[in-house]
Amino acid sequence: MKLDERTQRKIEKFKNAPLHKKIKRYCVYLALSGFIHGLKFFPLPLCRKLGKYLASTFYLLDKKNKTRALNNLNELNMPSSIAKESYRHFGEITCEAVKTYHLNKNKLKTLVEASESYALFKKELNKKRGLIILTGHFGNFELVASHMAQYFPLNTIANMAIDPRMNQLIYKLRTKHGLKVWPQNTDSQTISNCLKNNEVFGFLVDMDLSWSSGVFVSFFGKPCYTIIAPSLLALRTGSPLGVGFCLRVKNKYQGFAEMVDIEKTDNLRRDIVVNTQKWSFVFEKYIRQYPEQWLWMQERWKTKPRDKPAVYEESKKYLKEIGVTI
Repeated sequence: MKLDERTQRKIEKFKNAPLHKKIKRYCVYLALSGFIHGLKFFPLPLCRKLGKYLASTFYLLDKKNKTRALNNLNELNMPSSIAKESYRHFGEITCEAVKTYHLNKNKLKTLVEASESYALFKKELNKKRGLIILTGHFGNFELVASHMAQYFPLNTIANMAIDPRMNQLIYKLRTKHGLKVWPQNTDSQTISNCLKNNEVFGFLVDMDLSWSSGVFVSFFGKPCYTIIAPSLLALRTGSPLGVGFCLRVKNKYQGFAEMVDIEKTDNLRRDIVVNTQKWSFVFEKYIRQYPEQWLWMQERWKTKPRDKPAVYEESKKYLKEIGVTI
């Protein structure tokens, strides 16, 4: 498979790394592998407690990412205490997700209550146009992928680890329960073929990918550079597009889903901006309700309007037509 230039550069850098870095990476791989296999012998509640404890410790040591999370929250006038809660949440779901890879499928099905969401997805799949589902680093996105794969032919795209050993380890875990994982450089025709076969294709879309085609939308009242691939795919294929999350509510995971009414006119650029804003508003609504379950440590607003002035002005123009200001 042909790799994009960005990935090729990373692979070359990995191959040409000095010996001490190669040894360090191998040690990291051994530690991660041992950790993953070790959790197999822990009961699920203990895995959750372990994840919270490790994350609380990491919160004290991780100055860089903690500062970023606190700055994000401060700029949005949100409580700084959410940062530590977010760390604890992601520590918990990391250990939890690894543990679920060791569970059988019957046990896995009991971990999430998603009957209403899945009924909505089945209704859309009955139209025989496939289904595009958007989610993010929010709730337990790893768990719901494995859970959803028990009920639907589910595909997703994931970053390839540059270390082939790490890549093989993570790929094996993610695909164990039936999830089909495609590399990041998968072409649009492959994705379209999955949709034509009436399969589900899921995307993690809450990252700032400045190297990818995007537009600016309003996210928490700030201009936010957001990828256009899902909206463009829905417009070109006619596949329905929904947003779905797996969130912890009163110590139980619950599925939440909303379909997005895709607006289509004779102006493709406008439609991309408007529809991307629509699903971004859905993300914001749920994150405001469960802020501690979102990844505040990421640089979600890294790309500024000054970095892509033409894209910003175009986005601003089309959003103004629907009453949104950025």
